[in-house]
Amino acid sequence: MINWFKKYTLYIMLILACILSAFIAFIYINKWLATPVEPVGMVPGQEELALSSGDISPSPDAEKEEAQKQEPETKVLCPLDGASLKELPARRPLAVMIDNHSRAHPQSGLREADLVYEMLVEGGITRLMAVYYHNSAEKIGPIRSARPYFIDRALDHNAIYVHVGQSPQAQTYFQEKKPAHLDEYSITKGFWRTDDREPPHNLYTSTDNLWQLASDYNLNQQVDLEGFLFGTEENVFNGDREAEEIVIFYPQQFSQVRYVYDPDSRRYRRFMGGKAHIDAETNLQLSASNVIVQFVNTKTIDGVGRLEMDMIGEGKALVFSRGMVKEVRWKKQKLKEATRYLDSEDREVVLEPGQTWIEVVPRDIRIDY
Repeated sequence: MINWFKKYTLYIMLILACILSAFIAFIYINKWLATPVEPVGMVPGQEELALSSGDISPSPDAEKEEAQKQEPETKVLCPLDGASLKELPARRPLAVMIDNHSRAHPQSGLREADLVYEMLVEGGITRLMAVYYHNSAEKIGPIRSARPYFIDRALDHNAIYVHVGQSPQAQTYFQEKKPAHLDEYSITKGFWRTDDREPPHNLYTSTDNLWQLASDYNLNQQVDLEGFLFGTEENVFNGDREAEEIVIFYPQQFSQVRYVYDPDSRRYRRFMGGKAHIDAETNLQLSASNVIVQFVNTKTIDGVGRLEMDMIGEGKALVFSRGMVKEVRWKKQKLKEATRYLDSEDREVVLEPGQTWIEVVPRDIRIDY
């Protein structure tokens, strides 16, 4: 055995030397591979951030989204209530006659209107006309009959006038001036009657039905729409004095209207006959951002007590907004143009964005404010 070891000592030493060299090489290479290499273009300390965040360059979609955020979105104001819209609706406004008799309360659809008119009819009571453009309502009514001076105001906004029947004077108006209108008497579809009230205080419709009817009768083309001037944060309504309450003494006690300003909502809460005027669908009190009282020449024209109200010309008006009142002048020179409300320097009055109620009244009516 000793002789064999002596004989192969050289070979054994060579094998052990190779094993030792391999082991040393393994240790060195492993240490070299374990040494971290900093990302190209970064300084020490940024590596952890880069590895944890992944690809730090924005994707094409991310770049597009960022550009859209930086680019301001185009907005237009609705000319009827000052609402900020992406674009104006490609349709025509609707002006719907709404019953305001005591048996018609509470009504539906008034809260959703862009604009509401109130005027006297025979018997010392008032009737309403709700105008819809960008807003819509699933139930509107009760619907009532036409009067010429309401049609005059629908033409302020190039609107489609909606009614059920008409006075003899309105019948002549339709024949001679041919305004766009939808009459339930001749159409019937798109309207319905409810069982909870007696006729004529139970006829209803919706904006979807009416715009569909308007399309069916080729009336729903987009029109140039005149409206009002609405304020911004820098340009707001400038009243002459405070006026937090308005009382309009219409002839019938039930029809007497009162508005009370609520500074928290910056709206005028509406009352009729000493009670809150309530919306049938929500049970909420009706209110307005602006109330305009417009005084016009008025006269009785027949034995029934039907009225004539002059909408062409000019005269006195009161604009209530933001708890203040401003005495102005109204002006309308021709039938198919909007009525303007002008200050003492002939500048258009700035209104608060939101729903406006326009009270068109005889010149001699009593108004407390």
